[in-house]
Amino acid sequence: MERQQKKASSKYSFLFPAGLGIGVAIGAAIHNIGVGLAIGAGIGTILSLLGMHFQQRKSEKN
Repeated sequence: MERQQKKASSKYSFLFPAGLGIGVAIGAAIHNIGVGLAIGAGIGTILSLLGMHFQQRKSEKN
């Protein structure tokens, strides 16, 4: 069971860096790189949590 959980978490591991990149681009365009990093960290965290939530719901259905 532990092995499945590790596999499931790695499936969505790209979401945090993707969100960070998107947030940095948006924040840097709006204000500066520091704001971009803050926005990116928030977006990345939210996307990662959403990915884990949907993966957990999918495993509960099976």
